[in-house]
Amino acid sequence: MAVADRARIINEFLGSLHVFYSAVNELIEEQLRVDLKGELTIAQLKLLKLVAAANIESISDVATFCRVSNAAASKSVDRLVRRGLVRRIESSNDRRVTHLSTTDEGNALLERYESVQNQVLDGLFRQFMPSDFVQTTKLLDRLSADIVDLETGPQELCFRCGIYFRDSCLLREVVKRTCYYYLHRPSHNGQPPESLPAPDDQTHGPDRTNNTSG
Repeated sequence: MAVADRARIINEFLGSLHVFYSAVNELIEEQLRVDLKGELTIAQLKLLKLVAAANIESISDVATFCRVSNAAASKSVDRLVRRGLVRRIESSNDRRVTHLSTTDEGNALLERYESVQNQVLDGLFRQFMPSDFVQTTKLLDRLSADIVDLETGPQELCFRCGIYFRDSCLLREVVKRTCYYYLHRPSHNGQPPESLPAPDDQTHGPDRTNNTSG
């Protein structure tokens, strides 16, 4: 196949992915605005979900996730704290460390968020079999891992999954990217733990070079 023809097909594939993500995301966000009655903006909901999923230890981590300045990230956190959705605890040993966690009210709001999202997704994709999504996920994961592997700086914190953290991730297991969520998973006792070390051996991850079955 000629390079131009192959490029055209790839561009159509990328365009299809973009339209799919945009359409689904916009539908979910619109339903959230209706059901949550404007209690929070979408950006605030995403930040709240980040706090619930990981032990935040600095405002700079929030800034990296939100792709904003430290000052803007601090203001976003302040708003959630004032709303009683997030609890902020300053470290007595290190002024640079700020532990963030969700309150009961914040967790209740996230449960409503998850319920709305699940209902929308179930209605959209009810006609498809779970196996369809599993196979497509495997393909997209392999493509993503190949692309990210070309980049430098694996030591930098990775937030590529956004609010869709998964326990199994090729970027972490095969391409050795430093996953923020994996390093800052909440401890079982509910206390802010120290950052967890990266796994010593991740050779159990799938082999991208030999895995062609999808």
